Amino acid sequence: MKTSGFLRFAVLLLAVLFFQSFSVAQNNSSDATLSGILMDSSGGAIEGVVVSAVVEGPAGAAVVTVNSKADGSYSLSVPAGRYRVRFARSSFISVEHVV
Repeated sequence: MKTSGFLRFAVLLLAVLFFQSFSVAQNNSSDATLSGILMDSSGGAIEGVVVSAVVEGPAGAAVVTVNSKADGSYSLSVPAGRYRVRFARSSFISVEHVV
């Protein structure tokens, strides 16, 4: 009986340690993802919005740009850091946020 209890404890401990190390490994990525869905005031998707992310800091920093899809979705993968993100499309007011 005592051996059975110890064996269960050992297996449970190994499982906890495995899943803990697995989740930590996935969170050590040096990239960040900016994503979302763009909609107008009526809830309709906005296609063709130019979403650009510029690293804050020295001039000439890299720019990552994508266009929103037909369903209004966009996704940017950038190195972790502080960015000025701009959303622009003709007939709409451009918006800029720091993230």
